[in-house]
Amino acid sequence: MFVHPQMLLTLLSFLFITTLTFSITTPYKPPDHLLINFGLPKNSPQPIDNHGIWQSDQDFILTSLSATSNSTAFAVEATTPNNMARIFRATTTYSIPVTTWGPKLVRLYFPPLPISYDIIDTKSSFLSLTINGFNILRNFSAYAVMSHANAYTNTTAPVTDGLVREIYISLDERDGQRAINLTFSPSNPDGFGFINGLEIISVPDGLYFNRSGSNMVPYLTGGFQDYLNNPFNFSDSIAMENIIRLNVGGSIVEPSNDSGLSRTWFGRDDDYMINGLNYTKIYDDATINYTVATPSYTAPELVYLTMRSMGPYDGKLKKNQNLTWLFEVDVGFNYLVRLHFCELDSKINNTGQRLFHVSINN
Repeated sequence: MFVHPQMLLTLLSFLFITTLTFSITTPYKPPDHLLINFGLPKNSPQPIDNHGIWQSDQDFILTSLSATSNSTAFAVEATTPNNMARIFRATTTYSIPVTTWGPKLVRLYFPPLPISYDIIDTKSSFLSLTINGFNILRNFSAYAVMSHANAYTNTTAPVTDGLVREIYISLDERDGQRAINLTFSPSNPDGFGFINGLEIISVPDGLYFNRSGSNMVPYLTGGFQDYLNNPFNFSDSIAMENIIRLNVGGSIVEPSNDSGLSRTWFGRDDDYMINGLNYTKIYDDATINYTVATPSYTAPELVYLTMRSMGPYDGKLKKNQNLTWLFEVDVGFNYLVRLHFCELDSKINNTGQRLFHVSINN
């Protein structure tokens, strides 16, 4: 059982936040975008409407599948990839070749509740997983996560549609193998693990860090001076798991409306708010000006066209007001917090007109 400390994000004064990120307006087209359906028969690709083709996991498996150790479970009235699941009763390894080096998003798909399968009880599944040497899951139960009242705080899809775990890793030429290697294991000798689908998508270099440059970011471990003097080396030798992407002040942005990376941007940020009188606004007629420094793949326009603020701009500071969001996170990890800002108010046209402070965990 994880302990969930509270991560507080407080924005003081005139906070307006829109969950933002940019590229030039040309849509990003990832050089690698693979969709794998676990349990699909070998050499039997399954097209999806304008979204690619699901391939069989058997096209990439290194471990011999046998009836006694691994099998396929079939679901009742479910859509791809949740209509099938690969059952792991023994350690099983896959190697999935990609065409480019650099950062990748690896998404793991598990079924929604209360979906049922013909030969397994998903409540009894506990899975461990390594990806390219990183321990990604250990004693993981999709059922336990989705049964938790606040499961949506650490998934990348609403639990009603299934569970998605999104992992960020980077492939380096020094590793010698341009592939995503996954090893699945049941967490105990008499148990089993399972998974429904897998997605691999290339990420633009520089979205989270630049492989060819310095990647020192402020590391919040103490007071303000520590923030300035203790940077964190954000290198390609680490892996990350996405906790949440939040479209502040707006509704959910589905993967089909993302800017090339098929991400989910959640709405309902007020579910996480614990303080603040505020209002939201949608700027339907605004034009988002993407730049080289903030290209369009950073976030879609739908994210930037909504905001949450302390109120209409009237030139007066509201020093005693604040907005606060609270997120539950697991102990023992470092967390990258990205704040995205985009000024949408036509009355703001000079530096210094809208000023505010940001506090993270006090």
